[in-house]
Amino acid sequence: MRFADNGKSSGINIIPLLDTIFILLIFFSVMLINAAVTEKLAVDVPSAESGAMLSGEERIVTVISEAAVELDGVGMTMEEFRLKKDWRGGDSYIIRADRKTEFGLVVMVLSVLREHGVEDVGIEIQSP
Repeated sequence: MRFADNGKSSGINIIPLLDTIFILLIFFSVMLINAAVTEKLAVDVPSAESGAMLSGEERIVTVISEAAVELDGVGMTMEEFRLKKDWRGGDSYIIRADRKTEFGLVVMVLSVLREHGVEDVGIEIQSP
């Protein structure tokens, strides 16, 4: 039995395969960027016996010095942090600070977060 050859070649359709490969590439690139943000600044956080996880989307505020903080890996001055406009009230904010950081700096960051209506705030700790 002969089949009619209408000029089309049968084979594997490679377009869905390429789509899947590009989606995986994008996924792993985004995951790598997010992992790099948390490891960007070495902070010796204090340890504690107890603690609880926060719910919702987490945003990380790292206290660097009296004049500088980082929000999700983006450095800014304390004044820029105070004047920031795109606060998301439903998110959880985690404050990272070195164990040698002055307590007043952490209180300043907490104050700014409260001024902007952020209610879900935690402090990052290490398990002993």
